[in-house]
Amino acid sequence: MKKGIKALTPHVVIFVEGDTDEIFFGRLIAYYRQVSSTPIYSCEIQNMKGVSRYACSKFVGKLDAEIIPKSERKGMKVYGVCCSYDTDVFEDDESPVIDWQKLRKAIIRLGVEKFCTIEVKSAIEDWLLDDLEGLCTFLKQKDVPSSLKGSNGYAKLLNLFKRSGKIYAKGVSVENFIDDLNMEKIRNKRKAALLELERILNATI
Repeated sequence: MKKGIKALTPHVVIFVEGDTDEIFFGRLIAYYRQVSSTPIYSCEIQNMKGVSRYACSKFVGKLDAEIIPKSERKGMKVYGVCCSYDTDVFEDDESPVIDWQKLRKAIIRLGVEKFCTIEVKSAIEDWLLDDLEGLCTFLKQKDVPSSLKGSNGYAKLLNLFKRSGKIYAKGVSVENFIDDLNMEKIRNKRKAALLELERILNATI
């Protein structure tokens, strides 16, 4: 490094596929900042508004033409890129919607050092339900049900809210109860899926 040139601060960009995921990962990052024994890197969350947009050339184009230059102007280098997605989109599809290896290569060519995917099985609602006690506290339900009706996490959450005369709506509802959830409990249950993200963020739990 030449004398007088300041090293750029590592910066991580986390892409998520929807509003609920954006709120959840925002709270997760706040949890990491509170408990990590090492300072986590600067990071931002970008909402893709749909998993199919990962396959669009505009995704890499935005990273190259907008996000990376903007970070550098702020004295930061985009060190890592993490792409979160709900696996339910892929579970019944024989041909993958996204070629993750192709996407990885395209991002690395931009000078990004680290890339990972975060598999949210099967959807973000399943992760929210990992702290059923916290949800029931928010809903003022005295008893925590031993099981929930529904074919998937979203349906189960709808039915849980219905028990309290409330309606669960993606994004909007989560803002109201995200702070009632025990992020440590959820993180511990989803540790394997979050391992690479934590490494890239320099989070030590």
